[in-house]
Amino acid sequence: MDVRIDVPSSGDAIDMSRMLAVSWLRSVESVLPCDAARRMSAVWHHPDVLARQMSSPDTSFLVARSAYGILGLVSTVVQPDGSSWISRLYVVPGYQGRGIGTLLLGRAVDLHSCVLRIRLDVELSNTRAVAFYERHGFAGIGQREEWLGGVRVSIITMERRSRFFPGGVNLPVGAASKDNHETHGRSGHRRNAHDGRRWTGGAACLESRARRTPRRPSRSQRCGGNSDGGGAGG
Repeated sequence: MDVRIDVPSSGDAIDMSRMLAVSWLRSVESVLPCDAARRMSAVWHHPDVLARQMSSPDTSFLVARSAYGILGLVSTVVQPDGSSWISRLYVVPGYQGRGIGTLLLGRAVDLHSCVLRIRLDVELSNTRAVAFYERHGFAGIGQREEWLGGVRVSIITMERRSRFFPGGVNLPVGAASKDNHETHGRSGHRRNAHDGRRWTGGAACLESRARRTPRRPSRSQRCGGNSDGGGAGG
């Protein structure tokens, strides 16, 4: 199956909303009451919400497309401390286990290769998600309890450090980087997925990001996506 990764436009918001609703509802069906989950998804994944997030200079979206439509999505939010937050990673349930989640995660990591660290939240009970991120160099750095849809949920925050992080790095997303390179013919220079400009990396890249005034992802952005991260794997 031919899958390509690209940057969506506001015109994709309706298709993205449908895909996110299906994927997220499947990921939380063992955790949240169905009615509560549907109400939350209707708000978090509304096309207008997605279009507004896509217009933010601090938020990046990538989608996986095929002849069957949008099969997966990842979104990230740049943070003021030199880090990036993966706010969503979804793959349509019927297409999980085919490497689409790995491809999306690898491209997202590559897109933010100059940040100090990449973080995400995931439900602790979603062992498939936790294992997926661990395979790709993420490690747990904290745990907390939160109320989600009237249910108390254990959340684990995971982190992957870049080569610019003082004192060491995590393992690269090797398989994803290899797949991206072979499938998409990527050149030796990393390019910004939004405008094709080359990344310079290192201090210059971090300094340019620090001049922005990014927002920390909202609760709906953070928990609304990472709960199904493991379902994107493979």
